[in-house]
Amino acid sequence: ALPFHRPFGPITEVQGSALATPEAMAAFEEFLTGMARRGNNGVAVAMVMAPEVEGRLLMAPRFEQAYEKLGLPFRCFESVAEASAWLLPLLQASPTPGR
Repeated sequence: ALPFHRPFGPITEVQGSALATPEAMAAFEEFLTGMARRGNNGVAVAMVMAPEVEGRLLMAPRFEQAYEKLGLPFRCFESVAEASAWLLPLLQASPTPGR
């Protein structure tokens, strides 16, 4: 995969359940490490988990730890609007390669 050439920051929306086994989280962290190695780790990551999402309070800190290991800012929100409001200024402040 080629590295992205513009700043990006994903917003991931979790619905239903956020629960994951330790093995699933280890695989997720391995995936994130591979993305970072290829230069595809983005500026920051926002995750949306509404209050009714199963395991939200348990798993949000686990996801935060996974991104923290890579030095990526991470926050969990209850709505896409909140996530966008946090992420947009970070993207706007990030330099675009080649500019």
